[in-house]
Amino acid sequence: MYFVSFDVGRFQRKKDGSKRRTKAYAREYIRRNRRMGRRSYPLGSATYDLLQVDFYNQASVDAFARKWRIIDFPLRSGSKIPSGKVVSEGASEVLEFEQFRIEFAVRALLLVDERSAHTTYSPLSSRDDGNNSRRVWDLPNFDGLSTSERFTYYGAREATSAKIRMMPVYRMSERTWGRQQAKLRPLGEELVKLYAGITEFERKMGEEKPIQVIAGLIEEYPLEDLEVVFPKDYEMYHRMKKEYNSKIEEYSRENAKGWEVAVEYEVPDVISICWLELFTSIQHGIPARLCSLCQRCFIVTGRANMRQCPECRKNPAKAWRKANESVLNEDGSSEG
Repeated sequence: MYFVSFDVGRFQRKKDGSKRRTKAYAREYIRRNRRMGRRSYPLGSATYDLLQVDFYNQASVDAFARKWRIIDFPLRSGSKIPSGKVVSEGASEVLEFEQFRIEFAVRALLLVDERSAHTTYSPLSSRDDGNNSRRVWDLPNFDGLSTSERFTYYGAREATSAKIRMMPVYRMSERTWGRQQAKLRPLGEELVKLYAGITEFERKMGEEKPIQVIAGLIEEYPLEDLEVVFPKDYEMYHRMKKEYNSKIEEYSRENAKGWEVAVEYEVPDVISICWLELFTSIQHGIPARLCSLCQRCFIVTGRANMRQCPECRKNPAKAWRKANESVLNEDGSSEG
């Protein structure tokens, strides 16, 4: 079971009516069970990793299963296959077909031309890009259509099973978070001092013995004798408690800022996560593109002109050398 929520950023309406995402990166938050903490990934990470898996190679399947902590894969028949027996039990073809369905949907509904920085223009042609020679992408002509318009035109209506619940998600830039902490820090210090004063006063008053207090007052005010005997001290004590409660309320109110309510999906498997990523991207107009270096398909999580997939962005120089290795070898300018 996985618990998934999405943060696609905030949007700003431009003069021409279109929307612009004002947050740098679209993220998703995934946890394996309720007891585990959430891990943050770029939106589309599960889809990106799934599309790289060779389901006829058990080592490739095992690497994917380890990263996403997969115990078994669901089959269209409703049964499940252990991740370590995908190849030996003959489930490769079924899972590869599910992989094909997801990639076809990504290409048909999200993919934009690598030359375009816009999310609504110039989808790629239907020709295979050589990433997998066994697949032919017979895609409709979606020229000039947004992701939502493509989905309306697209005949298939995919679905996935998921439970939904609401949860608070922290959405705040580092700059805003720093400003909030600058306000919370002095409030926290004041609370510590007030609490220490209140605790010390209560400790001292608790140590006072009845014999040290006027006997008549004890008999007349058995519960309030100390407050009658020490009126000024208790006046300060009540003032500290009132101020302490006021600071607690102020701290709680300030600490609540920056939180937004988001939907968390409880999904049974990682393939369902891939479909959720696709649906979220369609809903918010987030495109996909082929990486300019490795030609892998990835969801554009940041600027609209993002050209490189998450893996190639980690080390662009290494990715460029790998992409051009065969060309250099053919020219005789480099050895493999």
